[in-house]
Amino acid sequence: MKLKKYEDKSKKKRKIMLISFGVIVLICFSFLLYKTFASFSEEVSFPMMNGQVDYFGNSDVYFVFYEGDKLLEEMPKKDNEENLVFSHGECDNGANIVWDNEEWSPLVRNLKSPKTRCSLYFDKEYQEKELNGAYPVLSKELIPINIDNSGKVTKADITESWYEYGNKKWANAIILIDENEKYSVGENIPEEKIESYFVWIPRYKYRLKDDEETFNSYDGEKESYTVENVGQFYDAIGGNKGATNPFEIEFQSKDMDIENGTKATEWLTHPAFTSFNSNGFWAGKFESTTTVKKYYSTNEGLNEIIPDTLRIKPDVYPWDFIDVAHAFYNSYQYKRELDSHMMKNTEWGAVAYLSNSKYGRCDGNNCSTIRINNSEITGVASQEEPTCNLIDFNIRLECNPYFTGKYWDYFNSKSNLASTTNNYYGIYDLSGSDLERVMGVMKASATNSKPLSGGSKIYNSGFNGPYGNGEGEKTDGLPFPDEKYYDLYEYNDSKEKYSEGKLGDATKEMGPFYRLTYNIDGNTVTDFVNSWYGGISYFMTSNTPWIRRGGLNSNGNGAGISFFYSDQGCGNNNASSFRVVLSP
Repeated sequence: MKLKKYEDKSKKKRKIMLISFGVIVLICFSFLLYKTFASFSEEVSFPMMNGQVDYFGNSDVYFVFYEGDKLLEEMPKKDNEENLVFSHGECDNGANIVWDNEEWSPLVRNLKSPKTRCSLYFDKEYQEKELNGAYPVLSKELIPINIDNSGKVTKADITESWYEYGNKKWANAIILIDENEKYSVGENIPEEKIESYFVWIPRYKYRLKDDEETFNSYDGEKESYTVENVGQFYDAIGGNKGATNPFEIEFQSKDMDIENGTKATEWLTHPAFTSFNSNGFWAGKFESTTTVKKYYSTNEGLNEIIPDTLRIKPDVYPWDFIDVAHAFYNSYQYKRELDSHMMKNTEWGAVAYLSNSKYGRCDGNNCSTIRINNSEITGVASQEEPTCNLIDFNIRLECNPYFTGKYWDYFNSKSNLASTTNNYYGIYDLSGSDLERVMGVMKASATNSKPLSGGSKIYNSGFNGPYGNGEGEKTDGLPFPDEKYYDLYEYNDSKEKYSEGKLGDATKEMGPFYRLTYNIDGNTVTDFVNSWYGGISYFMTSNTPWIRRGGLNSNGNGAGISFFYSDQGCGNNNASSFRVVLSP
């Protein structure tokens, strides 16, 4: 009897324990299920197998695919022959799609309910016929963007006209600080999320000038003018600053025949593209900067290789007081998979010629100059045009009222005056801001084709190589890169020997050249200037074998896209920045 009673009690206890355990397991499973669902309710990715979706779980998300309105049996494969790209996605139950083009895979956001249906739409990639195959290359990390009239950035739909060179809308793309962040088409991308801006320069050929003597740059005695300001100079030669003849340009892909013109009216495929055999390149939209320090003085030059800190942004201080070698290697190591490098002199020329065409700042035969950036930060435009050239800071500042901090910053649409296209889709800081070094250097001598390091042991680029003064060679610096990353010029010892320039580099073809003398307050200043907006023009010599472009914020009318000046290449004694180029 007692045994029977004990057994009944024991069974009852076991039953209670089993029920309790079951309840605990059910609670844990429910919690685990909730956590699992919550973990993908914000963003879910779906791996692809041969163009098919490996569906999540038990068909919690169901996909259908369309080309336009046509239902497809399967999702198009990446790099398909039909040139189909993802256009947009639509989901029910409040979910939405973000597309990862590199992985060729959808990311589903805001997934709140199982059995969600998502439609993925694919269309042909937009391609402007006028580019003749020189279409923007959107490789890894580059996100296509649109920019509104306040500088606000949204992700572009590449199946629609996100660029139109025929309407002066150049293709723009960005790189994000966090590559893992994803944005939907049309979604705003906050400025603080953007690491760098780039603008696509399509491959093209151009017609050489009608006057062969002009584009061969006569090296003899220059016409001299004593003037009060540049306006008087243009009056004297019978021209004006805004009437430079536009370049005649035709876009072409790398699969088309190369044009090798050397004579007047012949066509030349621009050498900036043939050296990389590319369909174009992405140019930094602004001068480069770094996150390490806000600004550099002559005592704080930053000659270090720290490419992870490099940024290309508006409204920041440029990375200046850096020598050429460190500027190059920071650019080179910035995005190796995209063949990043420091801009060459011929690449500067490619941007300059495109700007001075119907695709940039020319309407008919009337071309406007790029407004000077009169500040120490990137992407801004002076509120007033300068009225004279100026090299010496101490001479007659009243003729340059722009140099007073009166400027429009980048996010004011009037900053477009300083763009290559007169709108937000162009490139900035090509006139004024910092002097801008490019990879263009002179040979050591007429018999020695080694590139010079600089003028002397004290004043040099940081690259290994001979000194221009003949007193030895630098051996403790950085090595010169492969030859395709710099333009090498013939040896000469005259800052007026413009014939040593290269076709396409915006030095050789800027003629005729003139000598201007300013007699100001008892001081005499002499400038050599070109006829292409009156930019100051000093060619490289053995003592100063490098080239700087664009001019300083204080150079007045002498600054500009046609400005070029010889340089020693050193860092700590010069406010010179640099620009990054990608050649994917």
